[in-house]
Amino acid sequence: MDSFRQKTISVVIATIVTYFSFQSLDLILSIYQVRTYFVVSWYVYAFHIFWLTFLFDLHLKTDGHFDRARGRFNGVRLFFEAFKSRVRHLYHWSYLKHYLNYLILPSVFYWSVIILMHLNPFFELFKDVLIIMATGALVVVYWFFNIAFSRNMELHRTGLKVLALVKILAAVFSYTTLMAVGWYYGINLIVLLPVVFIITSLLLYQMLFQHKLVNISVYPAIIMFSILLTLVFTVIYQGWNVNYYTAGLMVAVVYNTCWGVLHQYLEKTLTRKVLWEYIFMMVVLVSIILSTHDFQGRI
Repeated sequence: MDSFRQKTISVVIATIVTYFSFQSLDLILSIYQVRTYFVVSWYVYAFHIFWLTFLFDLHLKTDGHFDRARGRFNGVRLFFEAFKSRVRHLYHWSYLKHYLNYLILPSVFYWSVIILMHLNPFFELFKDVLIIMATGALVVVYWFFNIAFSRNMELHRTGLKVLALVKILAAVFSYTTLMAVGWYYGINLIVLLPVVFIITSLLLYQMLFQHKLVNISVYPAIIMFSILLTLVFTVIYQGWNVNYYTAGLMVAVVYNTCWGVLHQYLEKTLTRKVLWEYIFMMVVLVSIILSTHDFQGRI
């Protein structure tokens, strides 16, 4: 089987499982089985972890481990030595670091959808749109997860643009979910803000990793922008009303601006003109959101 057919089959399987697992979870939620809903959610998440590990393993495995071990071992020792040699790439840090980065986006999307569905159990249209969007986003992540191993991702310009859109959508989903959980359960900001900081840092790190821009010098910038986004989240969290969708979108707009500026700076293409373009675009998007928002008292 060639690599394209292998990639297509693996992504099709992931697509089918993702869509119907979300639909099944929606059905469980509709009959008020909340505990079962979250238990099954963990099992479905375990499948995604397994499947990503499986795809990762396919691209990095080598053959002939059993034959090489047979010359030195026998019996049970033969099996264990061959197996240890077969999965060696899974516990080498250089490979493991690559793999862990590709768990960030699927995890953000998956748990955002699970939580938002839980908070909107009777909003059928919203859940249907959410399932379709999340399934499509996860399919894109799975598809380009394969491409990252089969070719130089930096040369795949279309792939980078598509992934950039998916990553912005991941930011919208994550900030919306955090707003929703905070308002719905009345969580104190002291508890919520560390989560905001961690998710922002992970999203920025993943995007920089995708563009091969991660080194020790970028960590202060990641921390600085994560703190800035945490402050923005705090202001919006305290000043917005019950419409947490637009609240999450507002934070995501600022996040996208921070990411664009950081990316251009690290690529050494940031000029005063480019900076003002990012700021102008952020102001336009924020103005559009504010013009369509009704600042009523929060219930």
